[in-house]
Amino acid sequence: MPKQDHFSRALYTIDIGQNDITHSYVLNMTQVEIKLFIPSILDKLSMTIKDIYGEGGRFFRIHNTAPLGCLHYLLDRIPPTQHQMDKTGCSHPVNEVAQFFNSRLNGNSCSAKKGPSFSYIYICGHLSSEIQAHQPSNSIWIRTSSSSLLWERWWQIRLR
Repeated sequence: MPKQDHFSRALYTIDIGQNDITHSYVLNMTQVEIKLFIPSILDKLSMTIKDIYGEGGRFFRIHNTAPLGCLHYLLDRIPPTQHQMDKTGCSHPVNEVAQFFNSRLNGNSCSAKKGPSFSYIYICGHLSSEIQAHQPSNSIWIRTSSSSLLWERWWQIRLR
């Protein structure tokens, strides 16, 4: 077990949303049902942060979710109609749910700033730009991350 003072000096990095939302789609939940489920996800996050704070944690970095409508396994599971696809081939309805989640997460984490220090990392906008700028039809993107998602790398794999 770490020494007690280690908890107060540690940076707690939280990456949230992607698994919760994509799993909801796998369970065949509708967009409305997923949006209604999002507050409970954020309530659990808030409780977790309070628990860590109670144990001495003081520094938190929260990453929001990526544009989930661009994930190939989700596009395969829930194929969008032509009308639902954006110019990069991503599902607009799924990305709209991700943006809804991110807007609520931003409001939730900002309102919880009474004690711990927060750094809110807006991933969705950056990744959307990267996907739109580099989306040939014969390639896929794979994320590899080091100890920090802020410095993660995206590798483009060209399909033959």
